Amino acid sequence: MTSFHMAAAITFIGLQTVMSPAMAEWEGTVSIQLENDFIGSDKWFTHGSYASYVSEPQEDGFWDIAEKSYEEIFNSDVDRARYSLSLGQNIYTPEDISDPNLIPNDRPYAGWTYIGFGLVVEKTDSQGRLARVDNYEVNLGLVGPDSGGEWVQTTWHDAFDFIEPRGWDNQLKNEPTLNLFYERRLYPRDLRWDGDNYPNLGPFEVELAPRWGVALGNAFTYASAGAVLRFGQNLNDDHLPLIRPSLPGSGYFDEAEGFNWYVFAGVDLRATGYNIFLDGNTYRDSHSVDKNIFVGDAQIGFAVTYKRARLAMTNIFRTDEFEGQGEGFNFRALTLSWRL
Repeated sequence: MTSFHMAAAITFIGLQTVMSPAMAEWEGTVSIQLENDFIGSDKWFTHGSYASYVSEPQEDGFWDIAEKSYEEIFNSDVDRARYSLSLGQNIYTPEDISDPNLIPNDRPYAGWTYIGFGLVVEKTDSQGRLARVDNYEVNLGLVGPDSGGEWVQTTWHDAFDFIEPRGWDNQLKNEPTLNLFYERRLYPRDLRWDGDNYPNLGPFEVELAPRWGVALGNAFTYASAGAVLRFGQNLNDDHLPLIRPSLPGSGYFDEAEGFNWYVFAGVDLRATGYNIFLDGNTYRDSHSVDKNIFVGDAQIGFAVTYKRARLAMTNIFRTDEFEGQGEGFNFRALTLSWRL
């Protein structure tokens, strides 16, 4: 058993012990998200997979204590609180994966497998409409050979007769990661246009939602800010997950009576203090490159909801992450969610 598997087992047992009363019925939203070279690019960020569960609002027992503690610490009322569980893997490679030698001016090979436990706190306005979402997450993971990144990429490429990745001997060393993430999303009514205040929009709605977040840990340390513009139907309580270091959202959505849809576009700017996938291992010698402090993301996509299911496609365009990269890149994320 690897150190990551042992840590995952201990964490799962601990969470199950604390939250077993709340988990009795497992009502909530399950999401599976995939980004890899089958639907995107085959360089730099070559693969990301993510599975998450976001509960229904919790009220009793442990959650009543957590809500009161939150209100005392942050001097802010809580209207709804949900918990989230997640499991994911990211794989990073240089542009030329056919070269077995270390490529000093390109990003290191690295795999990262992680688990997370989060708390999603919602605040509504006087009319019961969503006004703010605070998303907290503790993330435990492993970078290096034991993360399984090399096995996943080489197995996938061998199965589909893609080019053989030959440089994994130069990947980052094994290192456990611990990260704290926080994100706030705002839904101000003066940035929401719908049939109530613009009757000519008919059944359609337009929403601009600012957001900002921070991360602290030995995988990522950054501050981020951005906004998302959405146009479509029934935009309330629908929050797409994105693979980090994009701001991840909270992953849940309301069940639709029939068919709903929306399109969206967003921008994010990150100021990065540390990125292990560019800066290299924290306490061991490893390959590294000179990262760019400021990195921007632009996102466009759509989401379609039918009753208890949601399908979303997101295109992410990212600026240069390190010196000498020479160009930005883009990738796609496909997300399937289901309401339990």
